[in-house]
Amino acid sequence: MRRSPTITLTILAVLLAASLAWAGPMAPDDMRLAPPAGWPSTKPCVEFSHASHSDAKIDCTICHHTWDGKGPIQSCSAAGCHDQQGKTGPQALYAAFHAKDAQSSCLGCHKTANARDGANLPVGCKDCHARKGDGGRRGKK
Repeated sequence: MRRSPTITLTILAVLLAASLAWAGPMAPDDMRLAPPAGWPSTKPCVEFSHASHSDAKIDCTICHHTWDGKGPIQSCSAAGCHDQQGKTGPQALYAAFHAKDAQSSCLGCHKTANARDGANLPVGCKDCHARKGDGGRRGKK
């Protein structure tokens, strides 16, 4: 006769699992973008906020262009994506963030939004690659 709590808890667990699966993967609010270990870097790492991009209603698949919307999201530098050193070529990690004419790159998206909407998104090197102690400039000056 004590089946009711068990059935209720089972239904709640199934509903919770289904809602988490439907919501998609949880992105970290803030993260540091850096080249893979062993790759040279001439600029400081970039502090990135998923939260601010979610607030702006940016579709995850714009940046994560190989993601099918279902499975785990791979790193930009994962094998077969932007896994090449250097600045040129579609598989260069640098291009994933700096291609001026690509909506899937940070710089391309920011330049487009600034021109289209009059936004004040960062487009200069020091705007994103802030050195410690320089106040972490963000946005165009």
